[in-house]
Amino acid sequence: MADKKTLHQRDAIDDDMRQLFEIRANGILAFIDCDPEKRAKLRAAIVDAMLWAQTQK
Repeated sequence: MADKKTLHQRDAIDDDMRQLFEIRANGILAFIDCDPEKRAKLRAAIVDAMLWAQTQK
């Protein structure tokens, strides 16, 4: 049972981290002029890169 709680807490932290990175990505994208479809793809790529970088300690 403790493993499930720990996993749930880890998922919550991952969700919080993703939201934080999405906010940062929006700040980066404020300087880029592109259509909305490309903006969504760029945001996702930036967030994925930030999450990946967190695992490279």
